[in-house]
Amino acid sequence: MKTIRKYAAAICRAGQILLVRKKGTDMFISPGGKPEAGETKKECLERELGEELGVSLVRAEYLGTFTRKSAFEDALVEIDVDTVTIFGLPKPCSEIEEIAWVDGEHLANGMAVGSIFAIDVIPSLIRDGLVRQSAKKINKALPNMLVFDIDGTIADGGVVSNKMKAALQKIKQDPSSRLAFATSRAPRGARKALGDLISEVPVICCNGSIILDETQKQTFVSGLSQQDVNTIVQFLEENGVSYFLEYGDKFAIHGDESLYPEMLAYEDKLTLDKESPWWDQGVIKISCRSANIQKKIMPLYKDIRDGVAFNFHGDDTAELNCYFTDKYKALSLVSGIEHSNLICFGNDDNDFTLLSNASEGYVIGDELVGLENSMNVSRLSRNDDLIIDIISQRLEGHK
Repeated sequence: MKTIRKYAAAICRAGQILLVRKKGTDMFISPGGKPEAGETKKECLERELGEELGVSLVRAEYLGTFTRKSAFEDALVEIDVDTVTIFGLPKPCSEIEEIAWVDGEHLANGMAVGSIFAIDVIPSLIRDGLVRQSAKKINKALPNMLVFDIDGTIADGGVVSNKMKAALQKIKQDPSSRLAFATSRAPRGARKALGDLISEVPVICCNGSIILDETQKQTFVSGLSQQDVNTIVQFLEENGVSYFLEYGDKFAIHGDESLYPEMLAYEDKLTLDKESPWWDQGVIKISCRSANIQKKIMPLYKDIRDGVAFNFHGDDTAELNCYFTDKYKALSLVSGIEHSNLICFGNDDNDFTLLSNASEGYVIGDELVGLENSMNVSRLSRNDDLIIDIISQRLEGHK
């Protein structure tokens, strides 16, 4: 029996691994494939990840070599598997029809997964703590905490409809439920979008860098180092990318201000003066905006990936925070969430970990492709009525 040699990428995030399904098949397999003539493993993985998922390979670490019978032909398959770090938002490309974020529970439920990953790789990653055994479940004995992203989830153009506000107000009034918000916006932006809704509820701001508690007391979680700020700003200016520096209580725009129309009405806008000794101190996040932003800032990511988290909003905006900051980590610091069912709603890259760790998560709209295949996550179109129905069901379920 002949042996087919392949290289595979184990892409793990928030306790899940990314698998792909090719057109005309019903089995999920790993990203990767056969090397072309003369290709090294690194070159093969770089090409395959670009072709199949539209992402770039950042680094790879050898996990092991595994051999089993091919599911598609009369041959043995020998696969070198590396755990990899990627840059960009994976989406099905080329011959890939579907992608899915999965865990051990998918295997237990009989999901069709290639034998090497089902029998060897995923169980190994579970033992190593990179993939979870199962997702969290709703515990009816616990109260619910409903957590909402703002823009693109419950707000369009920064405006929350009156009927959505009324539904959110019902959560606040329900004695067995709690309301929270988790947003990329700074406190000023959260207050503008939500008004009185944020009183007496925790609000995670700037992708987790700031927490407003129920009394609106502000807790700083983390910011960017001065060295990273200078490296980022130098790169963006050399490549003609407009940006703004967010300090929490003020911000400063550099470049084409018309790219940030949502920011121009705020009174705490400053003129960026890099001759001032304070300009690179206390920066919480940097928002940069340009067409094809992922491709443009890929070289920057390779330089500073260990110090900075990159969050993408569509194809034109990236937000850079301290690397250990995200919405879920910040929310975990809020009192009482460890004894609550987290029911989370989000729509962007910065919501991935929050949704993955929820007892019940909802991706709103078309982003985060494949996350709806997670055991605890569903997808909804951007429609107030659909979200309000979920809110009503959760409130009724505790009566």
